[in-house]
Amino acid sequence: MATAYATLMDLPNELLAVIVHEISAEDRLSLAHLCRRLNHVALSYQFYENHIPSYSSFGSHSRKFSDLRHLGLYLTTEPPFPVIELTFTGQFETEMAEVQHYLDTIPYDPPTFHVQFLAGKLYSSFWRPDILKHFSSFCQSLVRWKCLSLVVPAFEAHELDCTVSFDVPPLTTLQMATFNWPKSDRLAEWFVQCINASPIEVLCISHEMVRCLPELNIRNLRHMKLLSSSVEAPVLSSFISRHAATLQILDCPSFFILPEPRPTLSLKSVPHLTSISGPTLLLLAVLSSTDAFLSLSKVDILKQEFLWRGSQHQTEEMRAVLRLISRIPSIRQLTAPLVDLIETALESPPGSIPAMPHIDCLISTEPWAAQEERDVLSRLFPNLTEHREVECEGQTYSYYRYFWPTSWQSIDSRERPQGPSSQTDEPEPFH
Repeated sequence: MATAYATLMDLPNELLAVIVHEISAEDRLSLAHLCRRLNHVALSYQFYENHIPSYSSFGSHSRKFSDLRHLGLYLTTEPPFPVIELTFTGQFETEMAEVQHYLDTIPYDPPTFHVQFLAGKLYSSFWRPDILKHFSSFCQSLVRWKCLSLVVPAFEAHELDCTVSFDVPPLTTLQMATFNWPKSDRLAEWFVQCINASPIEVLCISHEMVRCLPELNIRNLRHMKLLSSSVEAPVLSSFISRHAATLQILDCPSFFILPEPRPTLSLKSVPHLTSISGPTLLLLAVLSSTDAFLSLSKVDILKQEFLWRGSQHQTEEMRAVLRLISRIPSIRQLTAPLVDLIETALESPPGSIPAMPHIDCLISTEPWAAQEERDVLSRLFPNLTEHREVECEGQTYSYYRYFWPTSWQSIDSRERPQGPSSQTDEPEPFH
């Protein structure tokens, strides 16, 4: 005889699970409000069996901050998402209130956070005195969290230096960070304190934030990215030397320059540096200390946007960089503009550039050269086994040496991509 049930809550878990499976997400959340038992059944399906990964990211193009209340309903002993990404906008005060309400609601330990701040509408007129006070409180709240990463774009907060107090202790848990210049000395000083107090491994600073390089002492730094146009050679040399015990990757943009004419960096030892990327002038300055690099295996030569003072051709700088690379036998992979490499090989007198038998992988950017012109590279790289040509970001095809130096044979020329690679507008925690 069939059993009659008076209410939905009288149903056995097996039947509740079937019902939850058939109803919409909105109805599941409505059930979760009724009682603890329905809450557990409905949200177990919502966050585990059905697993909605978008609940791990809030703000910008992701879920609204108000959806954090759905997570707050899930009252169990373990968080469904132990790491949450938050993208704050100009409504950061309201968004922070939603996050704080979630943290006050949950019965388990709070999650860790990846935090970024979008500043598309944060112009100088935005920073009224009341907004500045809210921003100070916002940063105070961040300090109480365990933030694994923080991305702060460029914005104009110069009013912060003269209108309100900003006495905020530093963040101490950052592992990755991106700091742009906020046009506020007080806020920039706080950034420096956060960097020095945290176990940061990956750091990106840009624009005028590089003026803070002398103040930085980052105990765990592995990857440094300088998105700036200029740094004085002694400042950069001192920074690299201070972090030589941990630094593995150094990246600089193509427009990066050292203001001194033909500068060199006096580096004694950078034993763990494995990769360096930058324009020819930077590489000339860094690689001039050839004996300092024991583990350097990858060099990325970017198209130089500024030449030496008095220099007439890109080939002069390229030739000098290649000479230095030939003296560092640990380097196995080289990335460089193909046209510049070929011009350098053709225009240089025989013997002016030593061969680099230790290079076995060449990645060519700007591969606008005739097939027969590539053969001239056999002079520079006699032991090359792999040649990859990068036509645009995300699109590569490979050439392998079969019959050096008479030909390059394409192994996948029929599979070259025809259109631009797919892009996403989703923000990333580190740039």
